[in-house]
Amino acid sequence: MVHFILIILFVIATSFVNAECNFVTGNYIDKLNSPSSIREIKVETPKIQKYNKNFSRILVSNSFQGNIPPKLKKNFKATITVKYDFGICKYKSKIRQHGDLKDHISLKEGGQPIRSLKVKLENGNILNSVRFSLLIPNTRNNIHEILGTLILKKLGFIAPETFQVMTSVNGVKSIMLFQEDSQKELLERNLRREGPLFEGDEDIIWSYKNFDEGLLYELALSKLINKNWFKKGVSSQNITLSSYFKLQKAYIDNEQNLNSKRYIVFPNKQESPIFEDYFFILYAMNGRHSYFLNNRKFYFNSFLGEFEPIYYDGMLDFQKEIIDIDPYFYKAFSKNYSFTKINEIEMLINDNDLLDNLKSRVVLNNKEVKNFYKNSMTTFFKNINLINSELNRKNRTNYKEKKFDQVFKKYINNSKKLKFDQRIFFLKSAEGDYFKIQDTQNFKETINSKEMADLIGENKFHGKRAILIKSLDKKDNYNFETNLIKQKFENGEIIRSNNTILKINKLDQSLIIEQNDINDWVLFRKVNLNNWTIKYIAQEETDSINQLKKQRFNKYGLTGCLNFYESILSNVKIDVINGSCEDSLNIVKSNGTISHINVYNANSDAIDIDFSRIEIDKIIVENAKNDCLDVSGGSYTIKNAKLSNCADKGISVGEKSNFEINNINIDSASIGLSSKDYSKLFALEARINNTITCYEATQKKQEFGGAFLKIMKLNCNGKYLNDENSKVEILENEF
Repeated sequence: MVHFILIILFVIATSFVNAECNFVTGNYIDKLNSPSSIREIKVETPKIQKYNKNFSRILVSNSFQGNIPPKLKKNFKATITVKYDFGICKYKSKIRQHGDLKDHISLKEGGQPIRSLKVKLENGNILNSVRFSLLIPNTRNNIHEILGTLILKKLGFIAPETFQVMTSVNGVKSIMLFQEDSQKELLERNLRREGPLFEGDEDIIWSYKNFDEGLLYELALSKLINKNWFKKGVSSQNITLSSYFKLQKAYIDNEQNLNSKRYIVFPNKQESPIFEDYFFILYAMNGRHSYFLNNRKFYFNSFLGEFEPIYYDGMLDFQKEIIDIDPYFYKAFSKNYSFTKINEIEMLINDNDLLDNLKSRVVLNNKEVKNFYKNSMTTFFKNINLINSELNRKNRTNYKEKKFDQVFKKYINNSKKLKFDQRIFFLKSAEGDYFKIQDTQNFKETINSKEMADLIGENKFHGKRAILIKSLDKKDNYNFETNLIKQKFENGEIIRSNNTILKINKLDQSLIIEQNDINDWVLFRKVNLNNWTIKYIAQEETDSINQLKKQRFNKYGLTGCLNFYESILSNVKIDVINGSCEDSLNIVKSNGTISHINVYNANSDAIDIDFSRIEIDKIIVENAKNDCLDVSGGSYTIKNAKLSNCADKGISVGEKSNFEINNINIDSASIGLSSKDYSKLFALEARINNTITCYEATQKKQEFGGAFLKIMKLNCNGKYLNDENSKVEILENEF
């Protein structure tokens, strides 16, 4: 009876994410992640007359600066049908007009309406995207946009999935550009963990008819995109506000200090070359349209403690040779900067993988694509060399940030000169879920996290225009950051909380890390470890630990007691004892081999590995209050694993992972093996004892589909869960 109830609850819990597909998604995992598999995206609105009337009103509107009036960007219910070679899926959705200017609407011959659309799927996904746009190709310079996003991804930048697709909108057929929105799925596709996303505030530019847009550019700052992430808890609030104030400061400094035609913004204060590299590459692509601060998008990477640019709307042109360089462009580069990616870009010219990716994303024949690619890459490389040569000849001075109170005073004065009605608030204190704010007229108010999310996400307070700035008063009692201990180590660095004890023995290549407080942690960032042994000893569990954990990550975005990020591991040995964190061991965006991982007495997950390619000889886990081994978004090979007393899953494989294990022994778990969300789990031999459910293959999240699980030889006497979107193969079961 208990097992029957569990199965019923499982079906209820997963049914809301199951899309209406006429095939098993777990059978087509690779094809469902390839743009070339999509034959057509069909959009149908039940209220066609109202939809067409809305188009006509936009078309004839006598709007300010030729923009699309925001009040006409109304939501419409729609059914999205995706046609594949192997079947179709139908999704419920909401759509609305996309774009600021009227280039996002058009008429075909015969007067048939075409428009750029923003789409939000209520169930299911297309290539993992739940929110995306269907764009009139010319609004993004068509195939140039596709090539640009592929190159930027190859070079390690965050760029959205973009491809051509045949569409039919209420019967009107056209080729459109599919481009995913800046959401959680974009970050995961680009191997980043969910965190704060920001963008330039365009509302101030397009929504005020009584002002010249050029003047309001100087008052436009940034805003938060993912408000729901902010509202998840104190840690996400701390990370968001800390990074938000840095970005606001950079925007104000840019607009009031640099007088640089909005080319330059330095949220990292040029402490790393990431934005300089980004400016350089975009200029070579003729992508200066994305330099405008209202077109900028940013991700704050907690592991790096810095912002990363997100590519958006560059209007790229790969076949235009650069002749003259704008003198303002040189201000984007520090005195000692040098572009180091020339060799990488040169290799891309003959990169067959890049060319194949382009072919799979366009509705053109291979010959046309190849010619475009060859000509584009040749011109791109010429532009790179020209810019680099000119940059090396130019005398440059380092960027100097003015004191914030000076540029902020200028910002206030400009607002007064323009008589722009906007309240400016300062954050005075932050305590738990409540925040005290005060405006320039000394009006004070206490707001909750939802109201704060609206203030920094919409630049509105009680429905009226408002912005938030970090308090200028040093006495205000909030501090989102604390001092950390940092030291160089093996081509990278070790970062740790103040109370953590670190003992390094270089002779026998061993480290011992001791935790003094349950909140202590250590991060190995961009290290190259060869034959090192690492032992992390945490405090023993106390009854108060669970009460102290308000979110699964701390205010630095870390989930683990022992963390590795962007590291290369070779024959490393890892032991963790009494891990009190969400993950005793967390490895993110790393590659290599590990001899063994031993974890004992984990307060939650024992081992969590994300966005990595890792091979492990042996794993032993004893006592974990959640999963013993949890992997996602990567490729993992395990020779042997022995897992005992796993409160939830023995092995959990999720989010488009490929996982292979030779020999697995699981003793006591809720679920032995779990394959989820477009993942593939392959086991040669599995022995699972004292476990309620031997295995499961399921879809859990909307942005994914079913899973695949294959076991050559299984020894387990228990139940199983296999949803309608997933596939399971058990070749030999001894029971």
